[in-house]
Amino acid sequence: MMTALVMIAVLLLGTGAVFLAGRDDSPPPSSSSPFMGGEVPAENAAQTALCSDLPDIEPNGISSTQAGLMVSTRITATCSNGNILSTDSLRVEVTDGSRSVAAGYFDLSDTPVTVRSGDAVQQDFRFPAGMYWQLPEKLSSSMTISVSNEGNSSSTAVSGTSRTPGLLDAVTVAQPTGSSAEAVAAAALRDIANSDRQRITREVENRWIPQLSSKKEGLVAEGITWSSSEILREHLELRQRFPQARLMWSGEWSTFSYPDWWVTAVAIPHTNGQDANNWCSANRFDADHCFAKIVSTTLPIPGSTLGRK
Repeated sequence: MMTALVMIAVLLLGTGAVFLAGRDDSPPPSSSSPFMGGEVPAENAAQTALCSDLPDIEPNGISSTQAGLMVSTRITATCSNGNILSTDSLRVEVTDGSRSVAAGYFDLSDTPVTVRSGDAVQQDFRFPAGMYWQLPEKLSSSMTISVSNEGNSSSTAVSGTSRTPGLLDAVTVAQPTGSSAEAVAAAALRDIANSDRQRITREVENRWIPQLSSKKEGLVAEGITWSSSEILREHLELRQRFPQARLMWSGEWSTFSYPDWWVTAVAIPHTNGQDANNWCSANRFDADHCFAKIVSTTLPIPGSTLGRK
C-alpha cells in the first residue's frame, strides 16, 4: 500500500499563520473555496481579532472648555494585532506630581476605541465640573495619566483600521488615589484663591465688579448642603462660562462682613455699581445670584455693595 503523502501549506494571515493539512489525492480547490489559488483576500487579511488588553495612553494636552476640563491623549497598541478599548467603566485619573487633577469613569461600550499595531489614535477625555480640581494654567509639564478597566469589555471585535470615537465625557467622578474628593476639593479651593488673589489685586481691586456666589461649608441653600466639593464644582462651572471668574476667601478682604466664605466674582471692572449690575442683567442672573461689589483690602464694608431690585 502506498503511504499517503501529506502536504502542509502555510498561509500567512495578518500577523498569525494558518496551517492546512490534507492528502495528496484531495480534490483541487473549487470555485467556492475561501482561498482561491492559495491567496488571502485583502478584506479577510484586514479582519484580524483585536485584544481587550489596555493600550498605552499618554497625555499630550489639557485645556478648559465650557463643558469641563479636556485632556487630550495619544493611544498606541500593546498587542501584536492591535487593541480594542470597549469597557463600560474605564477609570481615568490625571495627576500633576502629587496633586490630583481629575478622575472619572468613562463608558466606551457603545463607542469603542480601536488601534492597530503600529498606529496611534488621538482621544479626548472630558471631565465635567465636580470631576476635576485643578486649572490648566496651574499645571506643570509633569502631568501623568493612569487608566484601569473596572467594568466589562468585549474581546471578540475585529477591525481593519484604527478608530477613535472622538470626544468622551466622564459619566461619574472617581475617588482620587490616596485621598478623598472632598479633601482634594478643599485643597484646590485654597490653591485657586491664592492664585486669584494676586490677579484681583492687580486687575480689579477697589473697582466695581459682579459678584456671582458666596458659599461656606455646611450652608444649606438651593437644595444643597454645601461642601468643599460642591463649592468647587459651582465655582468651576461659573469659570467655564466666564473665564474671568475669580475665587476669593472673604477673610482676606476688608469689604466682606464675614471671614469664612468662598466668593466667586467676575474680574471685569466697571466704573460704577449700576454698570456692574447691568452686566448681571445682560447675562440673565437674578438679583439673588449677581450684584455689584467692590473688593478691597483697605476700604470699609459700608458702600461696597449695590444690590438689585
